Amino acid sequence: MKLNLGSYIYPMKGYWNVDVAKWDGVDQQVDLNSLPWPFRDNSCEVVRAVDIIEHLGKITKVEAVHELARITKPGGRVVVRVPCLFHPTSFQSLQHAHGFYLDSFASDYTNKEFLCVERRISFHYRGPEFRFIFPVRLLYRIAARLGLVETIVFELVKKGRLVKHKSLIYPQTLTKDGKMRRKEGTHKRTTEKARQ
Repeated sequence: MKLNLGSYIYPMKGYWNVDVAKWDGVDQQVDLNSLPWPFRDNSCEVVRAVDIIEHLGKITKVEAVHELARITKPGGRVVVRVPCLFHPTSFQSLQHAHGFYLDSFASDYTNKEFLCVERRISFHYRGPEFRFIFPVRLLYRIAARLGLVETIVFELVKKGRLVKHKSLIYPQTLTKDGKMRRKEGTHKRTTEKARQ
């Protein structure tokens, strides 16, 4: 199943669209502040949580991550878009209960269940997204601290099987303890850590 959490007035074709209100195109009315969410364990291949996690004020960010992990299949993908903590839109809305930064979904509390395979930033929520990659990371961090970065997109993969993603350079496997391991024979120079 492909799940679109907080679809609002923008339902997506091919997805099960969920929102707290019964807007046109919403397939299921669900209050995501109430745990557990009404979806079976490991039932979703793709979960979209665009502009919704920051609104869940009755649950913690960690609880939201655990619910996303519970409903996503191993190897499944989760796309999260949130406002950047330092941008004025993050704190101007009374509905925004949580703040997020460039490392929020790439940090320890998500690493137990997900691998963050890509981060992107945008200076306007309808503007182009820019990959958070090495040569420009420091500039993006400065821009975020100055309040210029409006949204951050995190692409997560639930740990548990082969990761296939365009942003990964080599085919890699996630072990049960969450460490990355290169598949044998994919690169001539493998380190001892990669062979474990």
